[in-house]
Amino acid sequence: MADVMPANVDWVKAAAAEFDPDNNKITTADGRSIKYEYLVVATGMQPKWAKVKGLKEALGDGRVVSNMAFKTAPLTFKALQNLKEGRAVFTMPSGIIKCPGAGQKACYISEDYLRRQGRRDKVSVSFCTPAERIFGIPRYAATIESLVEERGIDVHLKTELAEVRGASQEAVFNLMGPDCRPTGEQTVMRYDMLHVTPPQGPIEVVAKSPLANAQGYVAIDKETMQHTQFPNVFGIGDCAALPTSKTAAAAAAEFLVLRDNMDSLMAGGPADVAKYDGYASCPLVTKEGAVMMMEFGYGGKILETFTPFGIDQSKETFPMWLVKAELLPWAYWNMMMRGYVPWGEYKRAKERVAEALAALKPTPA
Repeated sequence: MADVMPANVDWVKAAAAEFDPDNNKITTADGRSIKYEYLVVATGMQPKWAKVKGLKEALGDGRVVSNMAFKTAPLTFKALQNLKEGRAVFTMPSGIIKCPGAGQKACYISEDYLRRQGRRDKVSVSFCTPAERIFGIPRYAATIESLVEERGIDVHLKTELAEVRGASQEAVFNLMGPDCRPTGEQTVMRYDMLHVTPPQGPIEVVAKSPLANAQGYVAIDKETMQHTQFPNVFGIGDCAALPTSKTAAAAAAEFLVLRDNMDSLMAGGPADVAKYDGYASCPLVTKEGAVMMMEFGYGGKILETFTPFGIDQSKETFPMWLVKAELLPWAYWNMMMRGYVPWGEYKRAKERVAEALAALKPTPA
């Protein structure tokens, strides 16, 4: 954190414990009171391990793993290395989660590793999701469905993890109805490795504050990032009540809008000079050397960056692997952390050029 903290920032090393937007004040966990003129809430969200019975107790036992926590993520590869035969099960929860593609990435990368290690014929791979389709956007779902069929990954739709029985290596799943609610029926799968993407939600200090909506997320306008009740408050990232996927790319795109609207508001202007279109990106790693760069916005609108360069982003490709593995990490540390979002600026430049060209066209008689 110290390596990326701007030099002119007053870094308060304490968590927020209470929001008081009526008095423009925050109280920290160590009892300090901080007044503000403008507030940006970027608290993210957190795993809810306890919502799955037995998960906390089994997590880290050598077989039950999860990439969704700093301490447990390194255990995934260790479990995979030790898996010589049996069944590997990968799960997804219902509701809002950070990076909806994360559970699928873990599944596909693991399956590819087992294949390259010559163990795939001894290990069955299952992917369980409460959704009715493996991915919500048809353009990308078609490719993913073909991919899992080709690679022999056993997909269980309308199936949500409810309990982990670590001692007997059993995972209990609720069977879901068309409304993504449990039907009352359950099924049990035995596992030799279980990767869990847990249920998730907003952190309590936000959920219980006046800033939150009924679901506990920061109530902001989905286009301007400005709070619906407190004009000097903005929200961004996973904590924000936005009907789009919660990804790093989404937060980056939201930042451009938040920056411009806050600048305008602080200069005495309106807070809607920029509009967020719901852009999110999921670079879905399908195997070593292949990535699907899925980019979309509100309502599932396709907002792809690389299509003009002749790349079919509905397919897994090596160029997108290079973007994911090499370009994006460099861009994150060297550009995004300094307030510059290259693909966002590129998109805006394209829009400005299009507007300029449209203005040059003669008006029809």
